[in-house]
Amino acid sequence: MCPSGPPPSSGTSGTAAAPAGRRHTFRSVAPVLALCWLAVFFDGMDVNVYGAVMPHLLDDPGLGLTPGTAGTIGSWTTFGMLIGALGTGTLTDWLGRRPVLVTSVLLFSAGSAVCALSGTAAPFGAGAPARPGA
Repeated sequence: MCPSGPPPSSGTSGTAAAPAGRRHTFRSVAPVLALCWLAVFFDGMDVNVYGAVMPHLLDDPGLGLTPGTAGTIGSWTTFGMLIGALGTGTLTDWLGRRPVLVTSVLLFSAGSAVCALSGTAAPFGAGAPARPGA
């Protein structure tokens, strides 16, 4: 005999049903997907740009970068990505997706601005780990 009403929830499905009057369509989800893709694209692009311009940065005597300093900054960037990748999932569970994504993009943008405006190796290196991946 089947019970009347919806089946009981086991709590293990991991998906939440959308509210009754609110259905997600491609039109409503597409801008969010596009913005998230752009955030990931620009986050990955900065590492590629760093590797591509590093020989030119080493040739600039005004910046004061040595091969050892450039390698250290590259290591800090990778370490920042590791910390960001490990911590973002837990923070997202606690705080929600939107605040973590917005904070990550703001932190990434601030770190990129510090790197772009730096005139010496110290601020350039300080801005590099401030760009962890989200």
